[in-house]
Amino acid sequence: IHVLHETAYPRRFLTRCLATLRPGGKLLVIEPKGHVSDEDFEASRLLAVDVGFSDLERRDLKRSWGMVLGKPAGD
Repeated sequence: IHVLHETAYPRRFLTRCLATLRPGGKLLVIEPKGHVSDEDFEASRLLAVDVGFSDLERRDLKRSWGMVLGKPAGD
């Protein structure tokens, strides 16, 4: 929670998260609205999809942006 925007290399971070998950596993990403704009969060979502995550759900929480990402079952 509230970590992705702090990483120096978000692509590397997401790639390692994907590699760590079991096939069919899920990752919940939550970022604070006070530090991350909607546009920046959307860019993070697109980056996650680019590294191989399935985009399962986007959530607009009260003070945060959220998304559920999945590792495809066949990986």
